[in-house]
Amino acid sequence: IAALKPVIADESLMTIADFDLALELGWSGVALKTCKCHSHAVLCVAKAEAAGAPYMVQDLTNTGLGLIHSVGLAARSNTMMGVEANSRQFRPAWNAPEAEVHPHTFQPVKGRVSTETYGAVGLGYRIEEIGRPVFR
Repeated sequence: IAALKPVIADESLMTIADFDLALELGWSGVALKTCKCHSHAVLCVAKAEAAGAPYMVQDLTNTGLGLIHSVGLAARSNTMMGVEANSRQFRPAWNAPEAEVHPHTFQPVKGRVSTETYGAVGLGYRIEEIGRPVFR
């Protein structure tokens, strides 16, 4: 199947060794989840780029800052088909404080989200502007 279409290792990708094993077993590439660990996701991006393997960012249930994190990683890397996320649909009220600062991350236009409102510092959250008591 992988010769016809990319077959992506998803939930089984827990360690860097799992990445190597997935490719050895014939998987085409990997799905990255920032909720599992930012450093792990960044290392997998580097390994995938070096191996020429496709990768995706998929954090379906990440809300608020978690969704911003996932979208930011996908925007700053060479993912296959951007980012897959659906917390916007099932937790819209929870996402409201972050959506006020980053509306185009939480309200896609023609199926696309945008990072144009992300800041230049760190992961671009602009946390001080989000009306949620996070890290305070």
